[in-house]
Amino acid sequence: MELIQSHRTPGPGPIRIEAPELPVSITVQPGAEYRQVHILADRGLGAHAGPGGPRGREMRIFVGRPSLMASLFGLRRRSTISGGSVVAAGRGSIVSGGDISFSANGNGSRVTIDGAPVRQRGIGVHLTVPLGCTFDIRGYDGLTVHYRDNEMTFEAAAGIGILERV
Repeated sequence: MELIQSHRTPGPGPIRIEAPELPVSITVQPGAEYRQVHILADRGLGAHAGPGGPRGREMRIFVGRPSLMASLFGLRRRSTISGGSVVAAGRGSIVSGGDISFSANGNGSRVTIDGAPVRQRGIGVHLTVPLGCTFDIRGYDGLTVHYRDNEMTFEAAAGIGILERV
């Protein structure tokens, strides 16, 4: 499952993440205009990315497996998106929540969002955000922050004032 979303509220803002089984990687780009997420996960997981909170300003990201109770009642967690650029959820399916410039599945596939090619990523939740975003992180399996040419912990990034934690 692969999900890509560009949050259409410009500038820094709140981001809520629940992804207890995946590593989270945050790349801080001072010139970034929007908050973006690229999620790559195995077939057992479902993902959702979209706006939330007052006036849709918060970016919400949920990745997980359906609970036992949900499975018993036939409620499956699937991949969905709202207000995003492209979703590729499984082989052969592309669902637009916004603009798709070019998209293809299979070997050599390419996805372009707003004219820029999307780089392939490893398993996990990969965010690209402007300076000053506020995070409410409720689950992850490893968390790293990339700023310029440095890799650091979230605490170090908060310590130098590039990100904040709720």
